[in-house]
Amino acid sequence: MLPAMAIAMIAVAAIVGAGLTRAPVVVRVAGLAVAVLALASVNTATAREHGGFRFADHHVRARAVGERLAASLPANAVIVSGEQSGSMRYYTGRSIVRWDLMDAAAMPEALDVLRLNGQQVWVVLDDWEEEAFRRKFPELAAASIDARPLVESASGVGVRTRAWTTRQPD
Repeated sequence: MLPAMAIAMIAVAAIVGAGLTRAPVVVRVAGLAVAVLALASVNTATAREHGGFRFADHHVRARAVGERLAASLPANAVIVSGEQSGSMRYYTGRSIVRWDLMDAAAMPEALDVLRLNGQQVWVVLDDWEEEAFRRKFPELAAASIDARPLVESASGVGVRTRAWTTRQPD
């Protein structure tokens, strides 16, 4: 959207400039400057209102958590994640299971298969994901996200990381 906004600003400036062609040069320059500044002001306010200037703060957490996990997780770790799945794969190099795309009934069996294959399962959730995770996997939530976290990020959006204890196979 940002490139489109710049093109729109140029188009509006051209329209205003064309409309001012009969006015004296001083009025044209002032009118064009006022129009461009008004547009820039409105766009900046809109970007601020929608959090456009806070993206860096939100993404700092992914890097901090990912680097910490890369250094502390064993090589056989598998990360269960939703929002952070791409960044956790990038920073840790570990395999990812998307909890938000996984069928609720299939998750316990998938975790048992991972455990039987000698893999450790970890969960990485943003704080706003925890309630949805609890609703989707009520029996697994207590074992996975109620424990003390390994990593917590305090950069605007909380990220909690915990070892996930799956049930013991029969």
